Order: sequence, then structure tokens, then C-alpha cells
Amino acid sequence: MKGTKRKTVYDGSQGEIRVDAFLAGWITDVSRSRIAALIKEGFLSVDGEKVRPAFRLSGGETVAFFLPEETPTSLEPAKGELDIIYEDKDLLVVNKPAGLTVHPGAGTENETTLVQILLHHYPFLSSVGDPERPGIVHRIDKDTSGLIMVAKSEAVRLKMLEMFGARSFTKEYRALVKGLPSQSPFELEDYLARSTADRKKIAVIQNPEKGKLAVTRGRVVKAFGIAASEVSLLIETGRTHQIRVQMAHWGYPVLGDKTYGRSGSELNRRCDIRRQMLHAYRLSFAHPVTGANLDLCAPLPKDYLVTAEKLAELGGGKKPPKR
Repeated sequence: MKGTKRKTVYDGSQGEIRVDAFLAGWITDVSRSRIAALIKEGFLSVDGEKVRPAFRLSGGETVAFFLPEETPTSLEPAKGELDIIYEDKDLLVVNKPAGLTVHPGAGTENETTLVQILLHHYPFLSSVGDPERPGIVHRIDKDTSGLIMVAKSEAVRLKMLEMFGARSFTKEYRALVKGLPSQSPFELEDYLARSTADRKKIAVIQNPEKGKLAVTRGRVVKAFGIAASEVSLLIETGRTHQIRVQMAHWGYPVLGDKTYGRSGSELNRRCDIRRQMLHAYRLSFAHPVTGANLDLCAPLPKDYLVTAEKLAELGGGKKPPKR
């Protein structure tokens, strides 16, 4: 296998440290996600022995890391339209429609994905980042609509991942939910982990040591009586299914959510809702290269607006609860 081998001796200056944390500080031109994947595949050794990410260095150890050459993606480009909200030489932001998967995965073999459409328009993306998700910085669920950022070079992708880790982005979602939150604004703070009953689902757990912190701040935009409401949601953390899990846990499931929103099934039927009413509405961040402030919005999609109209007819549009 072609690639480069990097070797160093840990001098102990950082005290006892996990080897994956040491690598992240030593090898700065490779993303942490790729380092983690390569460690799992056996490309890291300490004193000649393969080790796990949690192996601890104390000083004097020889650390060797093999970095294989990245091969261009084998994904086939596919024709399709892109709703581009912003573009420059470094990045673009697209408005993904509901029903379109971001990148290939289990069960998507017969689907056209967003990255395949991107490759049709931007063939050079094949060499940016993970071969199976070229250019992708983050993702949203298949049945969630809204904004997705795409990096046009590996340097920009790594910078944007660093910004995500530092929570330098403001990400606002809009959702139509069952019920009316009793307070506005409100804040949800929970620990999330894989459900022990169904490994495909995420659940709120009580033990912080076994979960990851999820923080969502919200406000009511419009109330449809007490049966339903439209909410604006700012996520301070980016956990899998975060909004859907937290809103359902607190009694306000996203309408149309077939996984977490079963308690809203009657409203789903009456309003003929076909997918989860969740939209990645706004992104605000400093440009990773120029530093210019960007504040980007994706218009609410037609099916979302139609559902809101039906909810208004059922419950009557009212002002949000007072602060």
C-alpha cells in the first residue's frame, strides 16, 4: 500500500496522554475523523505494537503512524439540480430537498445522493476528504431539508471541521411540532446515547458518563392553538438526531417524524404529513479563509408551508406565549 510513514518519540512534555490526543496535536494536516479511522484499521503502533486509541503514553515511546494515500472516490456522478444559496472559490452552501440522502451508506445502493450530484457539477471534489462523502463538512437527515456546507479543498474542509469542533457556527432549524411549549424562549439540555432497546435510535439517558451532552435553545414562532406550533431551534451541539430526540422527549415531537414522533400521528394523518417537518433554516459563521461574516438562509419548503396552513385551519394561528 502506498503512503507515508511518520515516526517520532514522545518526550513526555504533556504528561500522560492518550495516543489519539497526541496524534491530533502532532499530525495537524489530517482530520481527526480520518486519524481515528486509521487507528481502528491498525495504522498506528507504539514501540512496534499496534494499539487502541485510548492507549496512554507516558514518555519515551516510539510512535509510528502510517498514512496511506487517499484514493479518489469511486462514486458515480449523477445528474441533478443544485439549489445553491452561496458559492465562492473556497466553499458552497446548498439547500438540500427532503428525501435526498447526503452521502452513500447502508441501504442507499439504489438511491442518487447529494454527493453524486455534487460530483457531476464539481468533479474536482472527488479528491476532497472522505472518498465516500467528498467535500462534505456536515450532514442532515434524508427527510430533513435545508442548508449543507461543502468545502472545495482539503485545507478548507479541515478548517471548517475545526470550526465545528469549536462550535463557531450558528445553526438554526425551523420545525413544526405537536403541542405548544409552555415557555418561550426555552432551553433543552440532555445526555444522548444509542438506545439499548433499538440500536438504530438515539435516546435521552440519565447517566452523563454514558452519553454526550446535547444543548438546544428554542423559541415559539407561531402557535396553532395548543395542538401544534412552529419553533425556531438553535443547536449548540451537533448530536445525531438531536432535535428530533430532545423535542420528542420533552413532549413536543416533530410532526411527521416516523421514528420519534408517533404521539403526533393523528395530526400527521389529518394534515397529510409525509415527512418530518424539520428544516435547516439558517447558518451564520465567519468565512474559513477570508473571515467575512456570512449569514445564510434557506426558504421554507413548499410542503412545510402547506402543513403550516393546514395547522392554522385546524387550530388557528395565535401569538407565541409571552417570555
